[in-house]
Amino acid sequence: RYYSNVFPTVNTLSFPGGVAITAMSAITYGNGALVAGATGSDRKVYVWRYRGGTWSQPRAVGTDAGSKPVLIYLGAGRFDLFWINTSGRLLRKRFRNNAWQPGEKVLSGFQIDPQLFSSVSVASWGDGTIDMLVVNSETKGVFHRRFLSGPDPCTPEDCAAPFKFVAVGGTSREDPVLSAFGPTDLNILAMRGLSWFSSDSLSGSGVSSSVSDSAEKVNWNPFVSIGGSEKVVGGTAHTGRGNFALIGGAEGIIYVNRNVNRRWTGFRRIVGQQLGTVYRRHTIIPSITSHGG
Repeated sequence: RYYSNVFPTVNTLSFPGGVAITAMSAITYGNGALVAGATGSDRKVYVWRYRGGTWSQPRAVGTDAGSKPVLIYLGAGRFDLFWINTSGRLLRKRFRNNAWQPGEKVLSGFQIDPQLFSSVSVASWGDGTIDMLVVNSETKGVFHRRFLSGPDPCTPEDCAAPFKFVAVGGTSREDPVLSAFGPTDLNILAMRGLSWFSSDSLSGSGVSSSVSDSAEKVNWNPFVSIGGSEKVVGGTAHTGRGNFALIGGAEGIIYVNRNVNRRWTGFRRIVGQQLGTVYRRHTIIPSITSHGG
C-alpha cells in the first residue's frame, strides 16, 4: 500500500506463476523510490523497484535462498541485498551504478542459522557502512561483522575485526536485533531462555563518528537482562542522540521498552489498546519507526 497526499493506493505486485512469497523486505531511498525483495517458494530471491508511480516486473537476482532477504540502503542510489542460502552461507548482492552486480559469497567459518536472520539484524550508522549480526546454527552464538560499500579492506585470510565475524559473547533463540549509532556505539538485543538481554559496545557515547573510523574494533559489554518474557521483538528506532526504543508483542498486546541514557525503562503496554486493536494472528510482528522529535 502506497500513500501519497494522504490517500492510499493499493498495488498488487506481479509474481511468476506458481511461485508463492515466503518472506519480504523493503527499503525507501528518497523521492518516493522503493525497492522490495522477496524469497519465493522456488528458493529464488526476487526484487521490484517502484519509480515514477509504477512498480517494475519482478527480477530474480539470487537463488538457493533459505532465509528472509535483507535490503539496506547506503546512500547515493546504492543498496545491498543479503540472504542465507540453504547451506548456511551468507550471500551478498550489490546495486551500483543503476545495475545489480555479480553475487558474492561471504566467508563466516561456520554455518549460519537462516531462520534467525532478518532486517532487524542489520543496521547502518553512516554512509556506506553496514553492521550485521548472525547466529551460529549449531551453538546459537551471536556473531558481529562490519561491511563497507566498496571492496573489503582485507582478504578473507587476513581480515581482522570488525571486518570478520566475531562472537559477541551471547546466544539467541530469536532474530538478534541490532541498533547502530557509530562505529563503536552499537546495541544488541538477544533472546536467551524466555527473556531478552541487551549488550552495548563499550564506548556508549551516543555520538556518531565518521566513516574513516569504521575499522575501529568493537568491544562488547556483558549481556544484561531487560525482561520481556516470551515477547517477540519486532525492531528498534532511534529517538534522539544515543536513545532508542524497541517494540514487541505478546498474546496480541504491543509493548514498548525505551533506552534512555543507557538505561532501559522496562516493557510497557502501549496505552489505548482496545479489544478491537489486539492482533490475533501469530504471524504478525509489530514494527516501529521514528519521524524526529
